[in-house]
Amino acid sequence: MSRIPHPFPFDPTYGYSREQLLAIAHADSEPSGFADFWRGLRAKSGEVPPEITTEEQPSPDPAFRLLKVFYTVHPVNRSMAFSGRSNR
Repeated sequence: MSRIPHPFPFDPTYGYSREQLLAIAHADSEPSGFADFWRGLRAKSGEVPPEITTEEQPSPDPAFRLLKVFYTVHPVNRSMAFSGRSNR
């Protein structure tokens, strides 16, 4: 059993070898109601104002501006992402 090297502090393979992971077969069909669920969720997301705000962050490279971006994806849930932008 060969191990997959990785830089993470956890095991992203869940203990499976490379061979075991490659042997996993894909599903022949999607679960019942899968497309309707995601279409409905997408439609609802358009009802929530995104309320985007940003916070400047220290950048490791002076040629780039680094921002934390906060946005609403659900009436009670704010999410966060990072965005990098060239200063050039």
